Amino acid sequence: MMELLRWGDYILEDASGRRLTSDEWLRSNGCSVPEQKEDGSIAFSQDLEIKGFDASSPTMTLIPVRVSWDADGSKIPGSEEVLEDCAVTIDLTRE
Repeated sequence: MMELLRWGDYILEDASGRRLTSDEWLRSNGCSVPEQKEDGSIAFSQDLEIKGFDASSPTMTLIPVRVSWDADGSKIPGSEEVLEDCAVTIDLTRE
């Protein structure tokens, strides 16, 4: 289950469909330690500092990208799998 939490990357999409890779939008990234809940779910928080995103966009969509890791913990180039079905859209117009 812990491997599912290690997406490895995210694509950021604005309302017009413009997509940015993490190299283009990610300034910093922090993640809390995952916590196993009594109901079997796992909770964690992730803080992402964003650059280069259209601030006037009414929505922001985070699309996770799963990657494979080698025995040394390094990302294996070319192993990226875009997980469109796991995307999360955030309404930026709500206060």
